[in-house]
Amino acid sequence: MTTASASSTADSSSSGSTESDGSLTLLTNAVERFSSGVTHLQQQSQLAQKRLELEFASIDRCVDSHQSQLKEYQKLVNMMEEVEKEHGAQHPSLTSLRLQLRLAKCSLDQLRDTRPRTDHGLFMRLMLGKVGMTLWKQADRVHFKDEYNKFKARTTLIYILWPLIQLVLLYGVSPSSSLHSAAPFILQLHQLWLLYYYTTLSLRENILLANGSAIMHWWIYHHYLSMLIALVMLLWPNAYLIQQRMAQMLAFGLIQGLVMLFQNSYQKKRLYVRKTLGKAKAIDVDSSETLVEKPTDLSILIPMLFAIYLVELYFGLEFVQDFRVARTKMETPWAVLVMGLAFIVLALGNGYTTGLVLLRQKQKRQIKQAILFGKKKNQHGKDDEEGRGWSCQCLIQ
Repeated sequence: MTTASASSTADSSSSGSTESDGSLTLLTNAVERFSSGVTHLQQQSQLAQKRLELEFASIDRCVDSHQSQLKEYQKLVNMMEEVEKEHGAQHPSLTSLRLQLRLAKCSLDQLRDTRPRTDHGLFMRLMLGKVGMTLWKQADRVHFKDEYNKFKARTTLIYILWPLIQLVLLYGVSPSSSLHSAAPFILQLHQLWLLYYYTTLSLRENILLANGSAIMHWWIYHHYLSMLIALVMLLWPNAYLIQQRMAQMLAFGLIQGLVMLFQNSYQKKRLYVRKTLGKAKAIDVDSSETLVEKPTDLSILIPMLFAIYLVELYFGLEFVQDFRVARTKMETPWAVLVMGLAFIVLALGNGYTTGLVLLRQKQKRQIKQAILFGKKKNQHGKDDEEGRGWSCQCLIQ
């Protein structure tokens, strides 16, 4: 019995040792395969990064030649103007050469959009430093643009709620109530939120601009001025000359938010149509520049926008007048003067830029009609018509 038990113990220990050796071998093989896979992945990543650096170097070489090509284009344009004086602008050869130049200019404009920019103005240098902000992947550009549009859609509702809450606290609650006494604190939070809102919009729109979006520079400057107004309200919230117009400004902010809501809805629809027709790029956003095409809602939107600008001008002139009156009383409410000048610049800039956009769209429609009329009149052939159509599209976009 003793011998049998010893033999069975030896067999079990040997089998256990064999199983242990087998599992150790499996673990060793698995670790080696894993390490080999990680090493291969690292090598592939390094190789891809090297190829990417070479591609970026190639893009840099193309971009560096952009300025020289623009100078050459301008020389050719001047030369063509001189030849047109000799042979006439309707000469068939000149028509073909003019088309080639326009198509080449369209290609140069597309190359300009890929050029990395590092000089984005004082604001961006203070915020981010002198760095490139180009998003090279088209998917990243579109995603960034979508996030920008989502931010505007969410914050427009918040923009409306802030003045609405304060108006309710000021006029819908008893003055003896504790809620009424919370109005100044709510005002501070409101201005702090506005400072965050316009700062965020400025950062995002500068990045969109650096990546080829067709945002007019004025709307970014508009955000800078709005940041200045919010900052003044934060630093001097109890200035008497500001407080006496607070109810008017809150009502104006509420109406402005409602107009923004309507404007965003209209612009979003028009931008979708422009992208479908190939007249807007994927990175473009819904700004006032999308006040184009069929004026379905423009008969309502345009008067509302200019009414907003007139109210801004009214506030600006009133604040400046308040400052002048206070100066005669040996007071120097500089915050009121800053507010007045900021509102005046906002009103004039907004009105001028919106009017300029409308004028450009009118001119584009006239160019379209003139070109279509010229096609019907001359009938130079299908190929010539298609070529002119492409040149027209490049010029109008």
